[in-house]
Amino acid sequence: MTKQITNFIKKHQIIGAIALASFFCFNNSKAQVVSNFENLTLATDTFWDGSDLSGGFASGDAFLKNNYNTSWFSWDGFAYSNKKDSITAGYGNQYAAFAGSGYNGNGNYAVAYCAPNSILKLTGNSTGSVLSGFYLTNNTYAGISMRDGDAFSKKFGGASGDDPDWFKLKIENYHLGVIVDSINVYLADYQFSDNSLDYIIKDWTWVDLTSLGASDSLSFSLSSSDNGMFGMNTPAYFCLDNFSTNFGTGISTIVENEIKVYPNPVSDIIHVDLSKFAGEKIKLSIHDIIGKQLFISELLDENEFILDMNSYENGVYFINIESKKVNLHQKFVKQ
Repeated sequence: MTKQITNFIKKHQIIGAIALASFFCFNNSKAQVVSNFENLTLATDTFWDGSDLSGGFASGDAFLKNNYNTSWFSWDGFAYSNKKDSITAGYGNQYAAFAGSGYNGNGNYAVAYCAPNSILKLTGNSTGSVLSGFYLTNNTYAGISMRDGDAFSKKFGGASGDDPDWFKLKIENYHLGVIVDSINVYLADYQFSDNSLDYIIKDWTWVDLTSLGASDSLSFSLSSSDNGMFGMNTPAYFCLDNFSTNFGTGISTIVENEIKVYPNPVSDIIHVDLSKFAGEKIKLSIHDIIGKQLFISELLDENEFILDMNSYENGVYFINIESKKVNLHQKFVKQ
């Protein structure tokens, strides 16, 4: 059974979800592309580790990079697998998902070994789009290592169960070569005062990426509370499936200036006239110049919206209003 993990995601900036498709029109319909890796051919109970030196693999609008070392016959970045062994401990089971299969019982899924990071690049129409999210679970090798301990890694929680251990995935979003935002997801968390709440993720679990804004690529890295003289002791693996992107497929015919915003430019308090939405439920959001959402609110039958802009930096912003009928947006300047 899948679980939403909103409570386990710690954002570095304010929660947001949607990027602007352009600065003069707004996309009012979206297409979703899902990378489920079923396009990749594998024999039953096998894996691909990059030994063909192809440098990675593609599914949907995602390219997952792989680095293969011919001297050591080792790899890092991403591999893919259909192995179903969720009970065998040790490095020999590094290609298996702790969930026992791909998402929803499917065959193939991606395996990440972060040494130090794993890179996913967007391709096709999804390049520069807003991401939807993906499903993740622990790798069997890492999951059992945390649950039971082994020769290199401690048992999470320790003998008493009270040790505040954790295993964390950091996802950094790049757009136009710059880190735009990041989120943290705990693959295991034993930091609760109530030990019954401690967990190691085993089921496929949804990770929402909409807050990251427009994206060209993602960097995945892992950290742990269990470290030694040579670095992290916890095996640096996780598994990924059904990576989903959104991109616009239609342009609204309603253009800029359809929303009355005043004063514009604004220095402190901005007013938005909502009289044309009388009796309607709307979603109002504010985005910066690169499309990252900074504010969002749902409103019902309001005539006016007022927002204090004193905490916002000087620059160009956009107000977007979404109802059942239309998507409208308006540019304004804070100075």
